[in-house]
Amino acid sequence: MRHSPLLGVSNHLGTKLNHSVDVAFKVDRKEEEATTSEEDTEDHPLVSSVEVERPRKKVHPFLKLLLAFWPFGEAFQSLRIWGKCYEIVKIPVNVFLISTVPVIDRAEDDDNWNRWLNILHCVTAPVFISLATKIGCYWIGGVFPVVLIVLVGGVSLAILVAFTSYNNKPPKYHCAFAWLGFLVAIVWIYTIANEIVNVLQVFGIVIDISDGILGITLLAWGNSIGDAVANVTMARQGFPRMAIGACIGGPLLNMLLGIGIAATVKAVGQTGHAFNLYFTQVQMFAALFLLFSLSASLVITSCLRFRMSRPYGICLYIIYVAFLVVVILAEVKVFDIKIDNVLS
Repeated sequence: MRHSPLLGVSNHLGTKLNHSVDVAFKVDRKEEEATTSEEDTEDHPLVSSVEVERPRKKVHPFLKLLLAFWPFGEAFQSLRIWGKCYEIVKIPVNVFLISTVPVIDRAEDDDNWNRWLNILHCVTAPVFISLATKIGCYWIGGVFPVVLIVLVGGVSLAILVAFTSYNNKPPKYHCAFAWLGFLVAIVWIYTIANEIVNVLQVFGIVIDISDGILGITLLAWGNSIGDAVANVTMARQGFPRMAIGACIGGPLLNMLLGIGIAATVKAVGQTGHAFNLYFTQVQMFAALFLLFSLSASLVITSCLRFRMSRPYGICLYIIYVAFLVVVILAEVKVFDIKIDNVLS
């Protein structure tokens, strides 16, 4: 059977057309694969996403010590004029704090290890603690002052740290500086609190106001503003139980430990291990309002099934305003209530 020439030509053209389509399809497919591989490369880079530690610049140890006290860094340059003035005023305070309080920061290189600064802390921190607590003012046998013994011990400790540590690597006992910093920070708070009390006493003498009123008003407000802001912030972030616990636990801690430690220190300093407690009208009304506010809180929260609502907050505001009015009236001798000393 003969094949028609037209049929042969059509078959030949069909074969060519199929071949062209296959080639075009393969090209398109290769382009898609190339595009996909590029996208995959962007999403999943060949290099690992783990951050590679860059080599740190080596700084001379003594230059690192000076940089710890240098206040005009990058953060200072980014401040406005008022911020710069504030930082300049803080320079003397910062010098004392940096030279006495060791700081460990896990976010910094080598946990903020600064060898020569920490060696300096071995001397300055114990000496500051002894002087701030007035322990260093005592004399042993009337010959050696305690502060001199503390200084010799601090120098010995500094020499030991100098011979057992390196500039670019924190020692194994680096965590001990955190405890030392915590202790020095407590002493700093104790010192500043004493100075605030002294300033308030001078202020009270000048305007003829008792220490009790100053403690109930100015000192109490200054001491509680930070706690109030922190508690409100925690409550708004969804931690109301934590905020309420802090509202109750904070004053309880201040009352028990503050009065307990102060009374213990005072009793130890007295010969007979006892001291007179002067109970005035202001202290009496303060104690009565404390008892009344706690009792009212217990009753109101029980009636509200332990749900803190707005009426409960309004009741607390009313109690506090009434407390301020009563203690101020007691201070200006509106109430003539004679109270003998509890201990005579």
